Amino acid sequence: MSKKVILLVTEDILSEWVNILSASVEEEYIVKTCVPQEINNYRDPILILVDLASIEDSVRFIKDLHSTAPSIPIVAVTSFPDWREARDVLKAGAIDCLIQVYDVKQVKENIQEQLMKLPLNIY
Repeated sequence: MSKKVILLVTEDILSEWVNILSASVEEEYIVKTCVPQEINNYRDPILILVDLASIEDSVRFIKDLHSTAPSIPIVAVTSFPDWREARDVLKAGAIDCLIQVYDVKQVKENIQEQLMKLPLNIY
């Protein structure tokens, strides 16, 4: 059985958090990264994570992404939580907004919590 893909949209594809995310889910999933302009090159991820800090108009990006692929859950991630931005990305179509933590165990728990929200046949 092939591993399902979690897609991280970020301008900072070499960040430490990308490595932590990959390490946290590597047993069950593959993490692929892309810059926002390349989002259309990736098909059928089970979950899309959007790094809010690396996208200029993250709310517009999430709204457009959600309208293009409404069946793929989108989770916003940020190092600098702001309740207004969280509210806006949730209104735009994200299912949650997570704080980027740098602990493999915590990231794994956060991602598993998001995946548990998906229909059983997806993950």
